[in-house]
Amino acid sequence: MKYNLMDHLLNPVIVTDENFKIIYYNHICSTYFKLPPRKLNKIVSIENLIITDQINILDKIKTAKEFSTPIVSKEIDITLPEVESNSQTVILKFIPFESETIIHLWDFSIEKHLHEKYKLKIQELKETHEQIMQSDKLAALGELISGIGHEVSNPLTIISDRIYRIEENLITSNMDELSDNIKDIDQGVKRIS
Repeated sequence: MKYNLMDHLLNPVIVTDENFKIIYYNHICSTYFKLPPRKLNKIVSIENLIITDQINILDKIKTAKEFSTPIVSKEIDITLPEVESNSQTVILKFIPFESETIIHLWDFSIEKHLHEKYKLKIQELKETHEQIMQSDKLAALGELISGIGHEVSNPLTIISDRIYRIEENLITSNMDELSDNIKDIDQGVKRIS
């Protein structure tokens, strides 16, 4: 058969005749479509093998034949026959060859899943970065509050002690020490300010 060379390709390749019926598929198709060869041979129409609502496969084949040039589809999602929950992201290349059309599938499912995981990881990193930044801000704020508390607490302790001494000085009538205690209170208040 003239298409046996395509069995060496590692991407699925399907050949359709002028009536859009499948006349050949390479051995990778069995693995890709998750169907044994006997079931794959029973699928006659290309529309029953490559299931999508994003492009009209028959129109693409007609256009490729009409202009005698390969046509490349946009990135589309296809559903595999007998595996409804498994969507694949592919690009299809329709290559006219004599009266037939070669359909070459490029599977981008892995790349798409990797890209989705990459976007998710980037989002997680952004969120983690925001949490770290928030944590750093809170830590800095905590240190600042602690420093301010310390700077206020020390003068208040001195003021409290000096008030107690002033009371004693008033009882003992020790005016020299009273004056020193009032100066210490004044310095403490200025330090707090």
